[in-house]
Amino acid sequence: MMNPVNSQRPDALKQAIDSLTHSLSLAQPTSQWQRISVPVVGHEMGEVQFLPLLAGGAGLRLYWANRDNTLEVAVFGSALSFKQNTTDALSECQSALADVFQDMPSARVYGGLAFSSREDDHWPGFGGGELVLPEIELVRDQAGLTLSCHFIFDGSLSSVQHQQRLIDSLQSLHCADRFPTELPQAEITDEHPGWDYWQSCAAQALDALEEGRVAKVVLSREQTLALNGPLCPWTMLSALQSLNPNTYRFAFCQADGAVFFGASPECLYQRTENQLHSEALAGTTARNGDPVQDRRLAAALLTDDKNRRENALVMRSIQEALAQCSETVDTERDIELIRLKSVQHLRQRINARLNPETTDAQLLGLLHPTPAVGGLPKAEAHELIAELEDYPRGWYAGPFGTLHAQGAEFAVALRSARLEGQTLKLYSGAGLVPGSNINAEWAELDSKLRTIQSILDIEL
Repeated sequence: MMNPVNSQRPDALKQAIDSLTHSLSLAQPTSQWQRISVPVVGHEMGEVQFLPLLAGGAGLRLYWANRDNTLEVAVFGSALSFKQNTTDALSECQSALADVFQDMPSARVYGGLAFSSREDDHWPGFGGGELVLPEIELVRDQAGLTLSCHFIFDGSLSSVQHQQRLIDSLQSLHCADRFPTELPQAEITDEHPGWDYWQSCAAQALDALEEGRVAKVVLSREQTLALNGPLCPWTMLSALQSLNPNTYRFAFCQADGAVFFGASPECLYQRTENQLHSEALAGTTARNGDPVQDRRLAAALLTDDKNRRENALVMRSIQEALAQCSETVDTERDIELIRLKSVQHLRQRINARLNPETTDAQLLGLLHPTPAVGGLPKAEAHELIAELEDYPRGWYAGPFGTLHAQGAEFAVALRSARLEGQTLKLYSGAGLVPGSNINAEWAELDSKLRTIQSILDIEL
């Protein structure tokens, strides 16, 4: 975890805020969207830390950092929100997004989508998904550090009032008084499914596999923790970043304080113009902290028939999906090993050159959910999941990421949690194929929950 932050606002950021405030006050009326950006200059590496700023904020906030750490974003407020009633509704807002990107070619939207369109009052406020055009956006990328705002200012009284509110929001940006915060104690109070129901669910899933109804199905688990005090999600993200730095880190904080956050190893897809990269991330074994034993577990994973079959199923499904919208699809031959704090995975990369008319709405519809989080065939696996799981997944295992005029990047929202008040819900999943062992799959669910549990010092 990072060292405590005492500064209310780094000097370099204060200068950028003042510069952006001045530019905003000079904005000329127009009916189009406007984006004003200023560089944050003269700062030392690491001086401007995003998570303490988010911890010091209020209202809607969002965090996104990609896996190779070339992009980090903090969002404060929403200039425009695209709420999704269903996970396949992105096509309905495609034209509105195109208008935004035409007015502001450098703009991005950020957010997440639900795993499925299953009716869900278990995740109040999140719904089928939400993509946000930031009101205020702080970005660290290869070009440096930039502070931006997005707005429409047409000269009307309401837009003048909004302009002043935006200036006030900029001036109120500050780090939390102290960061990271103390973590509360946590106790496991509930699970869906519990061990007994899991045995029944997994047995029914294995029957469906043997009967040929599905070739693979992924069953998940929701674990509820009761906290004895407030939990800062930004402190949790800081700890997750330290433990698993080469992951996608994400958080969506609703205006009422409910937060979905996590650190996922899995890329759904990354697109730059018509070049797309995806991956089959499936096949898992544990880590135990002993380097010798970890190497033995890794060697066993690389040669294990069940796990290699599971990875191959995912890879073929992604290839077939991309073939519907691509000129070429290529798979890198070597299977890689991805090591995280508590588990290690098999990964195989996939590259495609897309057809010129392919949209991100189409890509999300074709690729999500991959068999790594759903199963095969897709429709039949979804039906089985809905039959067997006694809770809705919400945004767990859904796409989370960013869209812009030149491309997009979405992670699969794994290794994630949802915080509401003093209740924290953790999520994990395990893929079943013919020959899967019920006890081993339960142990895999345990392994995937262990990172967040370890941050909270939960005794098992």
